[in-house]
Amino acid sequence: MCFRRRYIGKILKSKHPELGISRNALCMANGIAEELASRLVAGSSRVAKSAKKSTLSSRHVQAAARVMLPFELSKAAVSNGTAAVVKFASVE
Repeated sequence: MCFRRRYIGKILKSKHPELGISRNALCMANGIAEELASRLVAGSSRVAKSAKKSTLSSRHVQAAARVMLPFELSKAAVSNGTAAVVKFASVE
């Protein structure tokens, strides 16, 4: 059973309101996103440890994304992540 699937559905509806997605497809997309996130955290942790840092920073996550993802996908991930961090920092 797939519980935490509302974010993928919300993003889909915000970008393509005319499209729908089945529960099984939503669960699969959620599983892929969770797996990618956990691998990215593990990679970021390795980068931070190699830099002898005890706190993850956005630079560690960027470095892990660049290593783990194909070129175009890593560029998009770093760009969107940077925009999200700037937006978050401006709210505080």
